[in-house]
Amino acid sequence: MFVLYYQPSGWREKLDLILKDKYPLHSQRQYYAFKELKNDWRSLLPEGFILRHADRKIVDDPRIKNPEFLTEEMCSERESVEDFLQHSFGICLVHEDEIIGWCLSEYNHGDACEVGIATQAAFQKRGFATLMASAFIEYARSQGVTRIGWHCYASNAPSVATALKIGFEKVSDYPICLAWYKTADALAVKGDVCFDEKNYPEALTWLEKAFAAGQEQGWAYWVAACSAAMTGKHQPAFSYLDLAIEKGFVGQERLKNSPYLTALRTSPEWQRRFSDL
Repeated sequence: MFVLYYQPSGWREKLDLILKDKYPLHSQRQYYAFKELKNDWRSLLPEGFILRHADRKIVDDPRIKNPEFLTEEMCSERESVEDFLQHSFGICLVHEDEIIGWCLSEYNHGDACEVGIATQAAFQKRGFATLMASAFIEYARSQGVTRIGWHCYASNAPSVATALKIGFEKVSDYPICLAWYKTADALAVKGDVCFDEKNYPEALTWLEKAFAAGQEQGWAYWVAACSAAMTGKHQPAFSYLDLAIEKGFVGQERLKNSPYLTALRTSPEWQRRFSDL
C-alpha cells in the first residue's frame, strides 16, 4: 500500500478520480509537538521491568527472546539495523528477557526527530507507553534533540491521550489518502472497513469481490466468516472459517471466544467440527 499526504484539502476529490481503480480510503491524522515533560519515568517503572537503550547490546543479547520485535521496527524507516544504530536511538522496556515495548526515534534531522512507539498487546493499558516515551524524551534531550514530534491518526484516542499526558501539544490536523497497489487488497480492505463499521452485508460483498480478484490472506477469510455469521449465512461462514484456519490465522482462542461466531456455536455443524474446544 501507499499513503499520500496532500494540501490543500481540495485534492481529495481529485485523488478519488485519479485513484478510482484503487478504491482509496481517506483519513485524518494529527501532529503534536513536545513542549514540557510532565512525568518522571522512574516513578512509573514497576518491579520486574527494566528500561534498556535500543543499541548494539540489546540487539546482540542472546538472552532476549524476541529481538525481531525491535529489529523489524528499526528497519521500518532505516535501511538496516546498522543504519539505525548509527543514526537513530531509542528505549526498550524489558520483562523476563522479553522486549514488551519500544520507543524509537524516526526521521532524525539535526536537533529534531519524530517518535515511533508500540507496546505488545498483552501489556497495553498499563501506562507503559507513557513510561517509555517519557524516558525516550529525557534521553533525546540529553543528546541535543529538542524538537520532537508525534504523529497519529485522529481516531487513535489512546495515542492522542498518551501524547498529551507526556507533554506534547497539538499543532495541526491533516488529511491523508491510503491506496493499495493490488485490486484484491483494496477490495479486502474496503470489506474490513465495512466490518469495523458493523455493516456486515456490505463487508461480505466487498470481500467476495476480493476473493474473485485473487485475495487469499487468512485475515480476509476470517473477516468474511464473521460477516457471514453475523448475517445468518452459516454455510458460507463455515467455508470461510475453514480457509482462515487453513491459512493459520485462526486458533482455538478465536474460535472459542469471538462474539461474531456466537450464532454458529449452537449449530450441529459446529458441534461436529469443534466439539473438543
